[in-house]
Amino acid sequence: MVFCKSLETTTSAADVYDKVNNYLHVNNTPIENITSYAADGAPVMMGKKKGCSKLMKDKNPEMIVVNCVIHREYLVAKNITPVLNEVLRSIIKCINSIKANAKCERLFEKFCEMKMQIM
Repeated sequence: MVFCKSLETTTSAADVYDKVNNYLHVNNTPIENITSYAADGAPVMMGKKKGCSKLMKDKNPEMIVVNCVIHREYLVAKNITPVLNEVLRSIIKCINSIKANAKCERLFEKFCEMKMQIM
């Protein structure tokens, strides 16, 4: 992974691309140095006409685009020990429950920020 940033307002493909492009520019990294790009299957990310991957491929046609990296991690998780796999499944279930509700997600984020301040 290169970086993780929040989108402040809208979440269009152009917004995501601008965030990536700005990061690369600030860190003096030409887009031609990026060999691959992974994202979920959302149209904003993977759209063939206006998706972020299309915008990136326009600038670097040699880039390899990979879909659903999280699903690949899940496939790997199926081959780990049963105990570790059960822990992973429980964590995924908790995260999915929190992410399913925008208010819960915001509250959980605030909770984590408060915990970090205490530590």
